[in-house]
Amino acid sequence: VCGGSNTFSINRKRGKVKWRCFKAHCKERGNTAIDRSFKELSDQFRARYHRQGIEQVINTYEIPSYFTGIREKEYIFQYFSSVNAIPLFENRVIKLYYDPKEDRAVFVVERGGVIIDAIGKALNRYIIPKWYRYNNSNKSFLLRNRNNKDTLVITEDIPSAITVAYNYNSMALMGTSLKTEDVLDILSF
Repeated sequence: VCGGSNTFSINRKRGKVKWRCFKAHCKERGNTAIDRSFKELSDQFRARYHRQGIEQVINTYEIPSYFTGIREKEYIFQYFSSVNAIPLFENRVIKLYYDPKEDRAVFVVERGGVIIDAIGKALNRYIIPKWYRYNNSNKSFLLRNRNNKDTLVITEDIPSAITVAYNYNSMALMGTSLKTEDVLDILSF
């Protein structure tokens, strides 16, 4: 714009492009938001969590012996059917149990074929809390779809993640916010 030489700077950082001419009389400057790629975002998160020294520590979880199969009571099987879980269970994509002590439908959380947690949904509306985490791993319920490697749909609850899993990879946060553990799972995806 001003005809200067070696006085122009352009910088791309955190979703913005900023530019400026350093020639004294030139007023050319500005910034604009830009889309960031998944790689850029993941590199930024990896760097941030690396600086903070956050590691993924995965503790295994042993399914209690009193958990039973999902066909023990008709209403258990009906619940799992209502959330579209039976085909995934029968194809050994997910593991499901019934907790008779708590009257909960139990969804198993795995990483790399290792059981790390279980999350139970109360089947009686008077049981509190509605959702119960047995091992307190803070790990999300994650389902990988072999036919779709590029898309991950993040949902609030497990039944939604199960429905999505028929077409996409899915992650149930068990809440409405991303935790550090969730971000690390996304980065390892």
